[in-house]
Amino acid sequence: MLKKKDKRLLYEFCLNSRLPYSILGRKSGMSQQLAAYKMKSFISNGMVGHSYPIIDYSYFSLLQFRVHFRVSYRSKEAFRGLVSRLYEHENVVGIMERSGRYDIIVTFMAKNPSSFNKTLKQLIAENPGLRNYMILTTVVSHYLPKKYLAMPDEDKDIIIGGDRESIEITDTEKDVLLSVCRDARAHIVKIARDADVSPRTAVSTMKRLSTKGVLKGFSSVLNLRKLGYHRSAMLIRYHNLSVDIEDKLRTFCIRNKNITEMHKLFGDFDVEITAEAETAEEIRKVFIQIRELFEEIIMDSDTFSVFRIHKRSFVPGEFFA
Repeated sequence: MLKKKDKRLLYEFCLNSRLPYSILGRKSGMSQQLAAYKMKSFISNGMVGHSYPIIDYSYFSLLQFRVHFRVSYRSKEAFRGLVSRLYEHENVVGIMERSGRYDIIVTFMAKNPSSFNKTLKQLIAENPGLRNYMILTTVVSHYLPKKYLAMPDEDKDIIIGGDRESIEITDTEKDVLLSVCRDARAHIVKIARDADVSPRTAVSTMKRLSTKGVLKGFSSVLNLRKLGYHRSAMLIRYHNLSVDIEDKLRTFCIRNKNITEMHKLFGDFDVEITAEAETAEEIRKVFIQIRELFEEIIMDSDTFSVFRIHKRSFVPGEFFA
């Protein structure tokens, strides 16, 4: 079981994975040396995975598609091979293993539905085991702090997607984004070298991307099972929907300490809510509470466990081509 200061350390790291160890230590009530040792141990033991920049892809006129696949495979090695191929795919930005009717959720980025359809059909042709699937289009996403690790004083969310006016970015801005996508914790000198600019220009470029709303922050993937926690998701199909009640559901999610994500969707389901907790029973209580409080708008729902996040990013490889 994690100690209180360890939980705070992980909370702060997920809130901003670019923080130096000195600040992480101060915020967590430990020395810089201890914070560095703890984080390096978490990473080397596979408890903390890759860090990533949170980028609002909608400013680049990109669409996100979440595809739940039922996978037919003969062995674990074959499944790992499939995951590796998906990981390297230039349009894939997310890969998660799940329980239930489907086995894996693959998140794609594309400029339009036609382009996505072409990518999907080609992927299925190359991987016959991906025949059975469900497509959900992401409308807008809310990413919330992991408050179950350390209760903060304020409720806040990072909003990605939605109806945005597209913007143009410079080659330098794109090079800086590419650098932090490759290594979110890279030193500013390394980012500057990658972008072929001075460190001062690299710093000002990152600030400008933040001001524009493109770069929303930095976080990290946690291997919750190794840390002793659970992650599950709930898909909801609406009926008799009203804007007022939908806003109340969003407020409930933001205020609940166990809910870490809320995605508004288009397709067979209208929303996906992710919850994390020390026990599966805690998550079950959260989902039951949602059904009870919002029964008038919930037509149907489906819950499943999320076993592992293999990949998480917000812009596809082809964006940097």
